[in-house]
Parts: sequence; structure tokens; C-alpha cells
Amino acid sequence: MVKLTEGRYDNELTILCVEDDRICATLIRKFLEQSVSSIKFAENGREGVACFREYAPDVIITDQLMPIMSGLEMIREIRSIDTQIPIILMTSSINEKLLIEAINLGVSKFVPKPIQSTLLRKVLMEIRQELYSARLVEQAHRQELELLRYRDRYHSRQQEMAFRKEQHITRNDLLRQAFAGNVGELWGVDIRCRPQDIMCGDSYTTHSLPDGRLLLSLADAMGAGLSASITSMLVTSHVNYLVDNLLRDENISLELLMRHLGSYLKSILLDDEMLCLGLAIIDLKSEIAHAILFGLPPILAKCADGTVQKINSGNPPFSIYSEETVATHINLHDKISVTIASDGLGETGIKSGGSFRDVMEDELGKTPTVSTFLQRFENLATDERDDLLILHLQRLTPLSNLWCWSETVTEPTLRQTSYMAERCLNELKGQLPLQKEAIDEIELILTESLTNAFEHGCLRLNRGAKDSLILAEEYDTLLESKSVNNESISLTASISSTTMYQLLTLLIEDTGAGFDWSNIRNPDNPVFSGRGLRLVSRYADGIYFHPPGNRIVILKTVEVSQNAD
Repeated sequence: MVKLTEGRYDNELTILCVEDDRICATLIRKFLEQSVSSIKFAENGREGVACFREYAPDVIITDQLMPIMSGLEMIREIRSIDTQIPIILMTSSINEKLLIEAINLGVSKFVPKPIQSTLLRKVLMEIRQELYSARLVEQAHRQELELLRYRDRYHSRQQEMAFRKEQHITRNDLLRQAFAGNVGELWGVDIRCRPQDIMCGDSYTTHSLPDGRLLLSLADAMGAGLSASITSMLVTSHVNYLVDNLLRDENISLELLMRHLGSYLKSILLDDEMLCLGLAIIDLKSEIAHAILFGLPPILAKCADGTVQKINSGNPPFSIYSEETVATHINLHDKISVTIASDGLGETGIKSGGSFRDVMEDELGKTPTVSTFLQRFENLATDERDDLLILHLQRLTPLSNLWCWSETVTEPTLRQTSYMAERCLNELKGQLPLQKEAIDEIELILTESLTNAFEHGCLRLNRGAKDSLILAEEYDTLLESKSVNNESISLTASISSTTMYQLLTLLIEDTGAGFDWSNIRNPDNPVFSGRGLRLVSRYADGIYFHPPGNRIVILKTVEVSQNAD
């Protein structure tokens, strides 16, 4: 094929000449052999098609009147394969019908017979220039496509780095922790963030303050794309800075934090920019939550009787013109959960019409955990979604129980923990007509969590020791033969009810050294460590660890089957 060399064609043309007259073919060779790369010859149209397939020439010169297959018949077949190759038709007669048919077949040039060398070279030069121009356009198009691919790769890489930066700035220091409240109560914080784009305008951060209080921060920048993402990340990073550095040694109050943050935000926001923002400090010992919300949906506080209270923010979206702010105070004494969310949750459309905002309170009242609540949301919502961010404070110890079962095993063995799981499951099946799938999942949760308490708590196997035993194929033998003196494992199971579901709460305690629960926070950690509890977290609604890790609370929503055995 034609090669582009230093901006021009240097005789790099391959010609296919289809001519049954040998004298004419010899003349064409003589005329062109000095100005083209090579010339291939065929004596009829059928041979011409075969040579075209074999040599892939740059230009075809053909006669019309030939035996076996005429020039036009050959052109028609070649055009079914290649619609672009230039074709020069030689003819000794001017036939209007023939010319029209040839033009319709895309013949590039016509050369009368007898052949004149000057005219043939001139026609070939014109074709060469057309090929050269077309090739330049093709090359420019390829370069443009490559540039676009490079830009796409560059932008993808930049977006990936920006996403990693977002993950680095966003913190959840409360992840999977059970925090002690008043009179032995336990609470947990669950964060659910589902961005629709890598550059998301929603961000959050959570902290455990030095005095034991909890800090939650939510930012929802208006708009979308890079600008919104930058704004929300600046908010989150500055809250982190204030807590970790500027206010570390002070008794942090919501008002003090908001004063520092507000001053900073007014220095970075544009004149016409607004920000939805939420800050909450939760004192579990006194069972009071203090919050300041700007432009966010109402806080949803779920009470023990299943009703949901809406607590409005009281402040418009934050801007450089914001002045006084209104704080909200929530008494947690009779609350099961408190939910703060960005507007993406309520604004999502639902399949029956309207938005999720219309049914949100009712759905939260029906569901015992945020996992079940979001399952209901997924079932009801349409495919058109906004960014979703939920900060959910959950009471882990029920205010009232329909059923409770408890047992303690002293000087435990692995077999005894297995029997404990079996007895608990049998008692539970006597209380609820469970579906088989639920039975299997609860059995797995009990087995894995009790085994974890035995091996990491009572046997005090750390990650390195366990990995070494597994690699040496001694792990199973040790667990089956070992009993632990002066240690114990306790299991408490309870059931509390909502209008649609029942919530199973499992509290597992051991007297050992505790489990390094941070091992299951990171999905990239080694294979063995925390594998069982990661499996538990797949089937449970929530799993929470109370430091130093020898107290674990597991929540599991149970749907009751009326036809279960």
C-alpha cells in the first residue's frame, strides 16, 4: 500500500493493470515503470479480482472489453470489497450508458484508447495527489483520536487521584465501634455514602473527642462536579484540622467549632455559592445530642414506640452572608436511632410516584436498622439517583425485649462454643418461625463470632500467631484440643420488634485479651486475620466492637416466615 514519506509519495504506488491486449499492457508498463513501485498484470476481469485480493494495490487501471469478465463486472465485484480504491477505466468508445454505470460504480478517471503516455501520467499524478491528501486527513484524524485517548487517560488518572484524595480526607474514626452510654447502654454510628460520580459534592468526617463525646460532620455542596467536590473536601479537611490541632486541648463545644469553621468558610466560598452543612456533637453519657444544620433535611429521631420525630434544621444554606445560627438539641433517652442525611435521599423518585421524602418517615419507622432501611429504599427508588449520604446513630442495646436468652461457658473449648451456638439457635427457632435462609445465616453468624471470641480472646492468638499455625497446618488441631482455664465466653441473644420486622441482637463477651477489631476495617489486610468476622459482617446488619475487642454486638434483621417448619 501507499506509504507516506517525508510529506509526499515517492513512487510508492502499486498498480494493478487489467488488460487482455498484450501490446497495450506492454506500453503501460513502459509508460509507468519509472514512476511507480510495482505493476501487476491480469488478462481479464476474473484474474483482476484475484490479483486485487492477493496484492491489495493502490490503483487499478482496467480495460472494459475483456473475455470471461468485463471491466465493469470486475469493478462491481471489487466495489463490494473496497469502496475507496481509485480505478481508471480505459475505453476505446464513448458510450453514455457505460459512462453512467461506471460513474455509479465510483470509477475515478477515464482514459481513452489508444493510450497516450502524457495523459496516463497526468491522470496518475492527480490520483496520487488525492491519495496523499486523503492520507494526510486520515493521519490527522488518527492523531486527533490519539490525543483524545491521551486526554481521557489523563482525566481518568486525575479523577482516580482525586478520589483517593477524597478517601484520604474523609474519616470515619467511629467505624464498627460500640460506645458506652448511660447505665451500660451501647451505641454505634453507621455511615452510608453512595456517590453517583467520582467527583461527589457530599463528604463527611467523624471523630471520637478526648472526653468521649462523638462528633459528626456532613457537607453537601450545591451543584455538581469539580467545584462542588472541592468545596465539600475543604469543609471536611478543615473540620479535621480544627479537631486534631487547633481545638485539641480545648473543651470543644458546637458553638466554638462552628465559629471557627464559619470564619474559614466565608473566606473560601464565592459570593453566589451556598453550602448545606451539618455538625453534631453527641454526649452519650448525658444522652443529649447537639446539632447545627444549614439547609439539610430534618433530622429523623426514631422513638422506642416506632414513631419518628422530624427536627428541622432552622438555618438556611450557609453562605458568606450567614449570620446567627440556630442550634438543635435532641434528648436520646427514649430514642432508638437518630438519622442525619443529605437531600439526595429524600429527592430520589420512587416507582409509585413522588419522591422518597414522602415515605421516608414511615419507612424508617418500619425498619430496625439503617441496612434494612436502605434495602427498602432500593426496592422503592427509581433508577435516577442523586448522591446519598447518611449519618446514623443506632442504639445497640434494646430499650425493651420480646425475648432474651443468655448463657456463659467457663473454661471453654471450641466444641463447647459450638454447642452454645446450637442451643441459642434452637431457642430462637422456638420463638420465631424462621425461614431456612435466615437460620443458615444466623448459624454462620453465631459460629464465626463465638469462634473468634475463643481463638482471639481466650486463646490470645494474635494475627501473626494464627497465620503461622494455619501455614503449619496446626491451627485446627490446636482449636479442637485446647481448653482455656480461668476464662469464659458469654452469649446474650434478644429480640425486639418493629411493625414489619424483628431485630435480633447478639452480645458476645469473653474474658480474654480481646480481638484487634481494626483488622477487619481494611479489606486489603492479610487473608487469615478477621476473615470470619468479615464473613459475619456480610450477613449481619451491623457488627460493633467495644474496646479492647472482647465485647461484640451484632444486629440482624429477621423476616418471619408464616410457613416455616
